[in-house]
Amino acid sequence: MAVVSTGNVLLQATASASDIAVQASVSSSGGDISLSSGRSVLQNYVDAYNAGQLTNTGNGFSIEVTATNAITMADGTITSTAGATTPGNIRYKTTTGNITLGQLNAGVASVAVLATAGSILDADTNDGNDITAASLILNAGTAIGAGTNALETNVDTLSTLSANGGTFITEASALTIDSLSFVANQVATSGVSSAIATLTQEDARTQETAGTPVGGLTSALVIQAGGTLTINAGTAGTSGTPAVGVSATSNLLLKATGATSDIVLNATVSSSAGDISLTSDRDVLQNTAASYTDGNIMATGTAKTVDVYAARNITMSSTVASTRSERSITASGDVRLQAAAGAIALGAITATGKNVALMALNGISDGDTTDDVTAATVLLKTTAAAGAVGALDDQLDTNVTTLAVSTGSGGAFLKDSSGLTIDTVTTTVNRVSAAGSSAAITPDSLQDATTTGAGALVLEAGGTLTINAGTAGSVGVSGAGHELLVTTG
Repeated sequence: MAVVSTGNVLLQATASASDIAVQASVSSSGGDISLSSGRSVLQNYVDAYNAGQLTNTGNGFSIEVTATNAITMADGTITSTAGATTPGNIRYKTTTGNITLGQLNAGVASVAVLATAGSILDADTNDGNDITAASLILNAGTAIGAGTNALETNVDTLSTLSANGGTFITEASALTIDSLSFVANQVATSGVSSAIATLTQEDARTQETAGTPVGGLTSALVIQAGGTLTINAGTAGTSGTPAVGVSATSNLLLKATGATSDIVLNATVSSSAGDISLTSDRDVLQNTAASYTDGNIMATGTAKTVDVYAARNITMSSTVASTRSERSITASGDVRLQAAAGAIALGAITATGKNVALMALNGISDGDTTDDVTAATVLLKTTAAAGAVGALDDQLDTNVTTLAVSTGSGGAFLKDSSGLTIDTVTTTVNRVSAAGSSAAITPDSLQDATTTGAGALVLEAGGTLTINAGTAGSVGVSGAGHELLVTTG
């Protein structure tokens, strides 16, 4: 038998061994809905006509479900406020157990799912949207989704926190990571409803708070968007404390799919113990939103790599102001940037003692006079006939020991701050998968310093300049145009 009301609804089972089993619809057209269980709330699906659907069509009225243990929505069950002209918010919360989702639909309103000591899981694997809303807060004591079954969303703005497990999100459209505030109403035993304390959460984070950290794959953070993925900082940065928009304790993947989809970093993206991969079907943009609020990328674990792929351009905004440093990529392992059909505009890449590969179709450019690449070795390659590395009036600045470059008629203009050797350079990075695992991709390798199509070749070293042949008996430096080799110091 269904529960139908024109006002507030409260269904409550207070005993610690008591469940609320919903096998028929519960609805209101003019009040808030609350379910509160001393153990679990079960939204069951018997058949198309007998399912635990929760529906609120009243303007601005919310649905709030609380359980001490678990909330389990069977596949096919729906909780919705989207039928209202002005939809209300939806809030699900457990204290000790998991929340398993069917479908939550708040239309243009907001959703918060809070599994204090458990996980937030998907009841199905059919890729249907689990949550539809304007904004979404996800907070779990362990995991959000799984590497084999991500949580599917259709939201505009998202904040996530998984305390001792991974986060796996697949978004249907464009997505922004930002700071969010949320409030829902709760119905008391008096029948009167009132607002629950406002919940505020920012950024997308995995962290480890357990005495024995989970670590590894289970703490990965994977966010895939079907449109532009924008990373904002919930809190602006200060001197010595950059603003962070995404942080992980294991592998991290950010992906934007679609021909007009970019990854836009307005805040730092970091991992403390994993590899980082960014993949965009158009551009990757590392921006500055405000002082100390920059789109930097940081992999600080031991020998952790950074892999950035853009189908068109990679732009590291490189204007230097007195209150901040340029946009940067810092890694404890190798770094690889590829702009497949466009160009790379550099900021600063630091991979001390490691290897860097920069590959683009059209060009690799510098926007300042500071070191663009600090590493043991660097590989620079453009493939277009008119490709260029640096420019006559703005050389690419490096601080490396070994370099290899190949470009077109635009020439190569390079300045290293110390001694430099031209030789073979090989770079290997790990690529993070949708499941959160990472594995080495095919190494990139290049030898010598060469230009084609009358491209000039200018190499300036702040110490001894050594020219080796990558292959025995071959030429170490070959310019199709003018060549200038300079040493200073």
